[in-house]
This record gives sequence, C-alpha cells and structure tokens, in this order.
Amino acid sequence: MAGAFPLRKIRLVLARGSGRGEVDRSDGYEFQAPLNATGRIDLEAFKHARKTCWVHRIRDGDVVMGESTAIMQYLTETYGPTKLALKPGHPRFADYLQFVTFGEASLSAYMNPVIATMFGAPDGQKENFTVEAAKGMFIRRLGALEKKLDEGDYLAGDFTAADISVGYALGLGEGFGLGERYSAPVKAYSERLKARPAFQAAAAK
Repeated sequence: MAGAFPLRKIRLVLARGSGRGEVDRSDGYEFQAPLNATGRIDLEAFKHARKTCWVHRIRDGDVVMGESTAIMQYLTETYGPTKLALKPGHPRFADYLQFVTFGEASLSAYMNPVIATMFGAPDGQKENFTVEAAKGMFIRRLGALEKKLDEGDYLAGDFTAADISVGYALGLGEGFGLGERYSAPVKAYSERLKARPAFQAAAAK
C-alpha cells in the first residue's frame, strides 16, 4: 500500500558534455514516487498514489517545462549546435520534425490509456476494449515508421533526436508486451537504438 513506502522526491539531473561547466543540482526532471527498501519504485504502492506520481517539470535555470518533445527541442537549440537536431535547409529537416513529434503524438499517446488501466483499473477490468483499441492503434501507426526505415537505418539520415523520441515510444510498447507484434524492420531498428554505446551506458546506471 502507499503508506508502506512514503513518497520521495526524485530528481534526474541533466548530464552535460565536457566544456559545459558544472551541473546545477536544481536542473533536471523532478517527480515523486514511492520507493521500496532497495530504492526502486514500488509498483503496488504506485497504484494507490498515482495521482501524485508524475514528472512535474524540467528546470533549467529560470525555465520550467513539462512537454517531453518540447524539452528535447529546447535542449538541442539552447545547448547546441548538435548533430541531434537538424536545421532548416537540411535535406532531411522535414523528416526530422515529423518524427520528433511522431514518437510522442502518434505512438506514446496511445499508451496512456494502457498505462492508466494497468495501474488504476480493478483486476477484472485491466483487459478491455479501450486498452486493446489503443494497442491496435499504436501497432498500426508503426506502418509509417517502417516505411521511413526503408530509406535508411535512422529516421532522418544520421541518428537524431527524432530517433530518441521514437525509440522511447518503442521501448514503452515493449514494456507492455507489444514488442512481439513489431515487424522485423521495426524490431531491428529498436535493437539498433538500444545497441548504441550511449544507450548502453545509460542503461547500466
């Protein structure tokens, strides 16, 4: 139950590359969650405290933001230039913009009712029409992703923030058992993203 593990304020501090100076501990994501004795989020307690367990913001000095893809664009523009963000005039700029947004708006958004039902619905209602419809729409949206992957290993030429956006959504789908329904090209793309050294380093922490 929620009372067994009190809510803890958690901050994920932004990593900075060399030459970017010291990290301000007030910068980064902030959220609350119930932690168990090992310091991990307790899922059973989370069910009873979910209304207060969301990411509140990302803070960068006086800037406070809450939309994930907007945060990513803010970071790449503010602390760039970076190869992760393409500029107008680049031949793949339109693809970049399309898939930076696609990961959140066309994929992750469909997982919201799935997540809400998984953690909030009574045991007898966790599998219902809405959940299955949302999963189906998520899978159908992958057709656009697969078509774009016919053009190369990544969505806008080289690896960019568009792949971060879509890669997160694919990982979210895998976490709810949809990975087995991905086509071979989409599965290969997801594995390619997870094989990148930066992803491996982050996953090991």
